[in-house]
Amino acid sequence: MTLNKHYQKLLEQNWLQAHRTAERLSGSLQRLKSEMPLTLENFCRADDLLFEKLDAFRVRFTDLQYCLGGQNL
Repeated sequence: MTLNKHYQKLLEQNWLQAHRTAERLSGSLQRLKSEMPLTLENFCRADDLLFEKLDAFRVRFTDLQYCLGGQNL
């Protein structure tokens, strides 16, 4: 079975986009590692930097879901 060249190119582009997005998500998770486990107490004492890290993780997680065709919750 041979894959249509158009679909093969599309598959490769989507794969690369998903891979880049997953790498960015992994970076966001690494930056949050020092904050884990995130307890209610830690959350209540959080500064703007922590909220920026959480927001970056949320955005990248949503982007990866989108790349993989999942629904954003």
